[in-house]
Amino acid sequence: MSTTEQPSPVREQLRQAGEQLRQAHDATVERIIGQETAGHLRQAARHVLQAGLAAIDAAEKRAKPTA
Repeated sequence: MSTTEQPSPVREQLRQAGEQLRQAHDATVERIIGQETAGHLRQAARHVLQAGLAAIDAAEKRAKPTA
Protein backbone atom coordinates (compact mmCIF):
# COMPACT_ATOMS: atom_id res chain seq x y z
CA MET A 1 0.00 0.00 0.00
CA SER A 2 1.45 3.36 -0.95
CA THR A 3 1.47 6.30 1.44
CA THR A 4 -1.35 7.99 -0.50
CA GLU A 5 -3.76 5.04 -0.28
CA GLN A 6 -6.26 4.90 2.55
CA PRO A 7 -6.60 1.62 4.44
CA SER A 8 -9.74 -0.34 3.65
CA PRO A 9 -12.56 -0.06 6.20
CA VAL A 10 -12.17 -3.74 7.09
CA ARG A 11 -8.42 -3.39 7.58
CA GLU A 12 -8.97 -0.34 9.79
CA GLN A 13 -11.59 -2.19 11.86
CA LEU A 14 -9.17 -5.09 12.31
CA ARG A 15 -6.39 -2.70 13.33
CA GLN A 16 -8.65 -1.03 15.90
CA ALA A 17 -9.86 -4.39 17.23
CA GLY A 18 -6.27 -5.56 17.58
CA GLU A 19 -5.32 -2.39 19.44
CA GLN A 20 -8.28 -2.77 21.81
CA LEU A 21 -7.37 -6.40 22.47
CA ARG A 22 -3.76 -5.41 23.15
CA GLN A 23 -4.87 -2.74 25.63
CA ALA A 24 -7.20 -5.17 27.41
CA HIS A 25 -4.47 -7.80 27.50
CA ASP A 26 -1.90 -5.39 28.90
CA ALA A 27 -4.28 -4.15 31.61
CA THR A 28 -5.21 -7.70 32.62
CA VAL A 29 -1.64 -8.95 32.68
CA GLU A 30 -0.43 -5.97 34.71
CA ARG A 31 -3.28 -6.42 37.19
CA ILE A 32 -2.63 -10.16 37.61
CA ILE A 33 1.17 -10.40 37.52
CA GLY A 34 2.30 -6.83 38.00
CA GLN A 35 3.80 -4.22 35.75
CA GLU A 36 7.44 -5.27 36.19
CA THR A 37 6.83 -8.94 35.35
CA ALA A 38 4.62 -7.94 32.42
CA GLY A 39 7.45 -5.77 31.11
CA HIS A 40 9.91 -8.67 31.34
CA LEU A 41 7.50 -10.99 29.53
CA ARG A 42 6.87 -8.38 26.83
CA GLN A 43 10.62 -7.93 26.31
CA ALA A 44 11.14 -11.70 26.15
CA ALA A 45 8.37 -12.03 23.57
CA ARG A 46 9.94 -9.25 21.52
CA HIS A 47 13.28 -11.10 21.52
CA VAL A 48 11.60 -14.36 20.47
CA LEU A 49 9.88 -12.58 17.57
CA GLN A 50 13.12 -10.91 16.49
CA ALA A 51 14.94 -14.26 16.56
CA GLY A 52 12.13 -15.85 14.54
CA LEU A 53 12.26 -13.10 11.93
CA ALA A 54 16.04 -13.42 11.71
CA ALA A 55 15.69 -17.18 11.19
CA ILE A 56 13.12 -16.63 8.43
CA ASP A 57 15.36 -14.04 6.76
CA ALA A 58 18.33 -16.42 6.91
CA ALA A 59 16.29 -19.30 5.47
CA GLU A 60 14.99 -17.12 2.64
CA LYS A 61 18.51 -15.90 1.90
CA ARG A 62 19.79 -19.49 1.70
CA ALA A 63 16.86 -20.53 -0.50
CA LYS A 64 17.43 -17.82 -3.13
CA PRO A 65 19.11 -19.19 -6.25
CA THR A 66 22.37 -17.50 -7.14
CA ALA A 67 22.60 -16.11 -10.65
